[in-house]
Amino acid sequence: MGASAPANDFEFDDDGDAFVGAVGAPPALTRAQIDGFRVVDLKKELAARGLKTSGLKAVLKARLLEALGLPSG
Repeated sequence: MGASAPANDFEFDDDGDAFVGAVGAPPALTRAQIDGFRVVDLKKELAARGLKTSGLKAVLKARLLEALGLPSG
């Protein structure tokens, strides 16, 4: 028999009771982190999530916030 596949494709915190994110997924971001991003940072995070990377900074920021389910206002 070969090596078995992992039971799931998700990561949990050290206690195993809180979902952290999908394995290989871009890291979770906070609103404060995104507020401090430069255009190049926003584009990098959008690209990592397979999202469109063109537009002005405000548009990029709104797109990333929406993708993460964070309030844009």
